[in-house]
Amino acid sequence: MQLLTRTSSRLALALAAGLLFAGLPAPHAKAADLGGDCCADLEERVAELEATTVRKGNRKISLTISGWVNAGVVWWSDGFGSTDLRDPTFFDHNADIYVVNNSTSQTRLNIDGSGKIRENLSAGFSISIRPWGDKLGDVSQVVHNPTPNNIDIRNTYVFLDAKDIGKLQLGQQDSAADGAWYQDLGGSSTWISNINPGAWNSSFHLRDNSGGLTDVTWGSVLQEMSDGQVPRIAFYSRQMSGFQFATSFGGNDTYATALYYANKFGTLNIAAGVGYDSSSKNSALIDQNVGTGLVDADHNRLNKLAMSGSIYESGSGLYGTLAWSKAYAATAYRNDATNWYGKMGWRRNVNGMGETNVYGEYDRTTDAYANDLQAHVWGVGLTQDLDTVGAVMYLGYRHTMLDNAIADPKLILTAGQTVATNSEAVPSQHFDAVLAGMVVNF
Repeated sequence: MQLLTRTSSRLALALAAGLLFAGLPAPHAKAADLGGDCCADLEERVAELEATTVRKGNRKISLTISGWVNAGVVWWSDGFGSTDLRDPTFFDHNADIYVVNNSTSQTRLNIDGSGKIRENLSAGFSISIRPWGDKLGDVSQVVHNPTPNNIDIRNTYVFLDAKDIGKLQLGQQDSAADGAWYQDLGGSSTWISNINPGAWNSSFHLRDNSGGLTDVTWGSVLQEMSDGQVPRIAFYSRQMSGFQFATSFGGNDTYATALYYANKFGTLNIAAGVGYDSSSKNSALIDQNVGTGLVDADHNRLNKLAMSGSIYESGSGLYGTLAWSKAYAATAYRNDATNWYGKMGWRRNVNGMGETNVYGEYDRTTDAYANDLQAHVWGVGLTQDLDTVGAVMYLGYRHTMLDNAIADPKLILTAGQTVATNSEAVPSQHFDAVLAGMVVNF
């Protein structure tokens, strides 16, 4: 193989030299005869280029590298600018501007490979990693670059794909029901406004009456309650008349099942999903994005139900999305936590660069942190596709509101119930943010 490659390189060089020198006048033929040193130099350069070319260890597997880089700048205010009681030794701002890695659709690198075993049967793998750095979901009033060098392993699994039956996946991955939370035909609006109410401010702290920071974060009161990635085995059936069945089982006794539907009727596009997810042990207590006090060491089985649906009419460009989820409390003193989300928008290519997308959104979370506690978000935004480079520019605004006061959060967290003393330790308050940026796909 090396001899063949070397011979091919020599032939290519000879042809290139022939084409170059064929156009020179005859009197200069002797001067143009540069001899073996010239070819040796060119050959050395070709060898250097070959040495720096990305190669696959297994040539039987096709390899694809893809992903996106999503960077933004966020202006935020926690509404306490007139009550600035900051300790000068403690970095605590009431408002600021940060450059961030946008958590709504965090920067990601995907490495995928597949190869055919026989007709209609293939095998392969998927690896997905995410750099953290100044992640939007991790910044707060006191931290602007929380984990500058961290890398999150999102997925790493192998698969068998039988086109007539379905796809079997083994390794770290989402649950089979994860898609039931996120069916959204909103086009590029999903880069900035997906179904995750705390994506913009989840690590920002709520303040007490005096303006001091508490241990309660906005992510504690605003949650869509989806799960995280853990080691699993998952199966996704082939689509039949638009329907697809999915199920998974894995780490820490988790299991999930879901039914999805996607179809097109003329200019009307429909996508929907419903899923049930159950987990226990560490997954229920720690790993998953769930409400406070819904499980404990003695009641560690967490069950969740989610459904979402979206429609898009390509003729008019109008679309709408609705999503609802519930996490069932395993403890006697807690209410079930619920979240619902709605978005409406319009997307059309009106300027030749790509789709222009405008949207409005609303979300409400109930009982995620404590009984009878509610928080909501409303927002508006604009995105512009840049089709020639596979990029999207975006600009959005979100107003987040804690609807009622929280009694002493430490008592709620440890005892699972509200104590009557100091009933307004965390008062009703709001948070405003403007997020602008660009995502580039590759």
